[in-house]
Amino acid sequence: MASSKQLFKDEKSSPLCDDEEANCFIKGTKNAFETPSTTIPFKLISTSDQFTQMKEIVCYKNSFYRGLGFTFLRVISLGIFALFEWWFPVVRIIQYSRCSPLEAQVLDIWDICDERTLVPFKKLNLQDGTERWHFNYKHTTFVYEPDIHQAESLSHLRNVSLGELKAMVRNPLNAEQVESRRLVFGRCEFDLQSPSPLRILVEEVIHPFIVFQAVSIFFWFVTEYEVYATAIGVMTLTTIIFSYITTRQTIKELEELTSHRYEVEVTRTKLDGTTESLQIDSTELVPGDILTITPGMTMPCDVVLVRGSCIVDEGMLTGEATPVVKSENHQLTTTEMTTLTNTKVNPSALKHSLLYTGTLVTKAKSSGNLHTQGIIVETGFCTRKGELLKEMLHPQELSFDLYSDSFSFIVFFAVLALGAIVFVIKELSRYSPDFVFYRVLDMITVIIPPALPTALTIGTFFAVMRLKEKAIRCLAPSRVNVVGRITSMFFDKTGTLTEDQVKVQGLRVSQGATLGHPLQEIDETDSRLFTDKTAMCMSILGACNSILLVDGNSFGDQLELEMLEYSPYELEDVFSEEKQKWETHVVPSKTYRLSEFTSEWRIVKRFEFDAELRRSSVIVEKLSGLDKGTHHVFVKGSPEQIMELCKPENTPGDVHSEFSKDATKGYRILGLASRQLPSQFKEEDLQSTDRHLYEAELEFAGGILFDNNVKWRSKPVIKELAEANISSTIVTGDNIFTAISVGYETSILNPSAQVFVLSVQETPSEGVASVRFSKYNPGMSSSEGEEFTTSNAMTINLASNSVSDPFTNGWASFAFVMGGNTFSQLLALK
Repeated sequence: MASSKQLFKDEKSSPLCDDEEANCFIKGTKNAFETPSTTIPFKLISTSDQFTQMKEIVCYKNSFYRGLGFTFLRVISLGIFALFEWWFPVVRIIQYSRCSPLEAQVLDIWDICDERTLVPFKKLNLQDGTERWHFNYKHTTFVYEPDIHQAESLSHLRNVSLGELKAMVRNPLNAEQVESRRLVFGRCEFDLQSPSPLRILVEEVIHPFIVFQAVSIFFWFVTEYEVYATAIGVMTLTTIIFSYITTRQTIKELEELTSHRYEVEVTRTKLDGTTESLQIDSTELVPGDILTITPGMTMPCDVVLVRGSCIVDEGMLTGEATPVVKSENHQLTTTEMTTLTNTKVNPSALKHSLLYTGTLVTKAKSSGNLHTQGIIVETGFCTRKGELLKEMLHPQELSFDLYSDSFSFIVFFAVLALGAIVFVIKELSRYSPDFVFYRVLDMITVIIPPALPTALTIGTFFAVMRLKEKAIRCLAPSRVNVVGRITSMFFDKTGTLTEDQVKVQGLRVSQGATLGHPLQEIDETDSRLFTDKTAMCMSILGACNSILLVDGNSFGDQLELEMLEYSPYELEDVFSEEKQKWETHVVPSKTYRLSEFTSEWRIVKRFEFDAELRRSSVIVEKLSGLDKGTHHVFVKGSPEQIMELCKPENTPGDVHSEFSKDATKGYRILGLASRQLPSQFKEEDLQSTDRHLYEAELEFAGGILFDNNVKWRSKPVIKELAEANISSTIVTGDNIFTAISVGYETSILNPSAQVFVLSVQETPSEGVASVRFSKYNPGMSSSEGEEFTTSNAMTINLASNSVSDPFTNGWASFAFVMGGNTFSQLLALK
């Protein structure tokens, strides 16, 4: 196992260290690490969670005399001070005295929202004899490094190099290393630290308002308001019961969401140096363990695949029903190690081989009789699922008008009551002091409307119950009020508004200067349809995918499966005697007649789809026909991105306008391109070479059109939202004209609405950017459209959602449509 220093490395280059708001300071008295009247910088390193960013930390230790005085206050106040301590935990700080970090027992943490929290500061004794100070804040563990006066959130993946991970793959952990890591990282589970039912009940009973109500009820009984006091008592008891039930249900749902324990198989090293497979409880896993992955398994932690491939359902994390293919990370399985010794792990580069906690493994495949395996990189709240849970457990504070209005309401009546008290004391001065005292208390007890919290609690309870009837979980009942404030809904297109199933509607092949007509079917007997470009398009459709073969069946993204079925190819697993591993070959379908127009390909390397790049690609070797043995790169993706990567001289001049026309018909379009790699290309270079070097200087081959039908329930939902005065917007990575077509079909766009396509134009000579509004017409290209000029101006009436259309001289409802680049440019405009 790496030493404690290696486990908690300093990341001085973290961007958070340069963020003034993220800087955190530990304040204390003079000590060996600071000079007088200075503070010790306590910066958060590599902490992306907004709710764990801290502004200031003050160190405290126990003080005998302060603690004695604190206890005296509790006793002399007959427990009233203890109530205030429960309501305002920060009050406990008066029993401690400030100190240096190494003496600290309690930390007073101020976050960027000026919220204060007291947390214990503990010492951790590692097995190698070293000590580490740590604290847990909002389910995130931070480790303090006294030598550099800094703390960082605990993370295994961020503090290990690729070389160290590779060493763990080759030499699994032994018992001593496992225990040492468990001591540092804890058990592989989500410890919610849920309060007991008794504590929940106590918290409800001693709530400030309930205590006030209890005192008021006692007073009303003394003053012979028995009926009124009984009614208010019943309402208060109802409030406690409903609030208790709601809290318990919330905690129970969270526990059901996080409690998953089952037997798993791991590989570890025995005392004699040999490895063995063990069946252990999933909570006993630690980072660095080699985990065996089986179909039907729900991942208990974040794991990087090091052997085999998997198909996983990430719907729990992303909401997407589309299966995702994960493949082994070749950097951790190659024989070369020297270049990876000090290379930091880039989590984003592992996403295509990283199995996230809570995701379901539907299929698993490995070479020969070997098991599919992966190395554990994160456990507990350090995982991707853990980050989501922390956001649920510690939501950002929100301010609601209902609460502020209620407070203003109470303050208003408090002022009236104060005036009434003064009046009562003055007018009743001739009566006995007891009578005046009771009348004053009478005024005080009716300041807060007794039915107000009951109404709020019961209203929230029934709102949560109604949501539960519709299979909607509410893990933060106080957030139910947010629903009433929603004014806009933003929808993804594919799989949300439209069906997951797609169907190929045609292939448009480049014919040099122009783009060919859509080929909906290719007659196998008509060789005239097959040109070199057509054959290349078919090869791209068959090879450029992430489809996984399991027991002879193809699994993967529905769109890629449809592409493969449309092509004259099929996938086949072939065992390489030379490399002693299974490889995927793309071979002509046995039922296809025009075999002379097809070739056999071997998939060398897959570059998975990247949402930022909006494309995927594959490196293949040609195994038959002319140019046998040559290597090619096949790329598919967004037509705009593909055309940017292609040589202008090989791109048809009408491709923009033709694809735009197809998009206005609602088709989803993918661009296809390829290029032959130079003869000096070596497959070994793929491990250290960036994909951008291969995805350049491409030759445009064509595009494929898909019909993506709108779900039958999309239009009724949009209509219901519109009736509730909630606007709907489509956010998609597809062509904007495809989005417009879906917008009309789902009634997000009014059929009579005038649509304007926005773009930002810059004038280099003047250094000024202007916004261009183009009137949308079906069939227009992204560079076409009637433009508004100074003499042909338009007027927008935002109040009535209408526009003065200079082309029709009338008023009509309107909508704006823009691409991602335009949106980014608009945000950048000052």
